[in-house]
Amino acid sequence: LDRAIELAKFYTSKLVIAHVIDVRSYSLAIAYREPLEEYAEDNAKKILADAEQKAKDAGITDVATLKKEGSPRSVIAKKIAPEVNADLIVMGATGYGMVERMFVGSVSESTVRHSTCDIMIVR
Repeated sequence: LDRAIELAKFYTSKLVIAHVIDVRSYSLAIAYREPLEEYAEDNAKKILADAEQKAKDAGITDVATLKKEGSPRSVIAKKIAPEVNADLIVMGATGYGMVERMFVGSVSESTVRHSTCDIMIVR
């Protein structure tokens, strides 16, 4: 977020802060699905509100937040970026090791493969 704020401030551009709720992570827990969905929704709202406030505190005046559900591997590049007409996607690297990538996959790698705009991955 810090790098995205720096870039938006430097270029006086709009900053769209997005959060994807990975519904796959709780879809198998049928007995707990409703409380998990509620927790994920509340958590997403807090993350976005905190991020928006941080951007505003840094002097960004044109900032928006966006929340989607689905697999982050496809939603970021295929839905969010086109919807907001993104010129650049700035995203963090989770740092998964080889074993985790085999099972989970890399969101940043998938975004790079499917995006039609530039991407900056930060650590």
